[in-house]
Amino acid sequence: MTPYSTSIIFYKSSLCPRCMLVKRELSRLRLEFPALKVKEIDVVLNPLHAWHSGIRMIPALKAGDDLLAGVFLGAEEIRQFVVRYLNHSAQALQETL
Repeated sequence: MTPYSTSIIFYKSSLCPRCMLVKRELSRLRLEFPALKVKEIDVVLNPLHAWHSGIRMIPALKAGDDLLAGVFLGAEEIRQFVVRYLNHSAQALQETL
């Protein structure tokens, strides 16, 4: 996962039911992992930002160069992405100390 990122970006639409499921799972994971930071970007309101970021479908999660997107993102896929992000963030922080 490069370069180092300070948060996961969640590309979504308030009209997308699959996005609501991902948002709910991210909320659960925030309770479990308080260090998890998620920035939400609504692709309907910010289409150029999403396009320039390489987002072609929603829901999508992006951290650095890593991207997780799909018609249906399962809870385990989301969890693995978050854990990988948090481990990388912790490792990058230790390298700067």
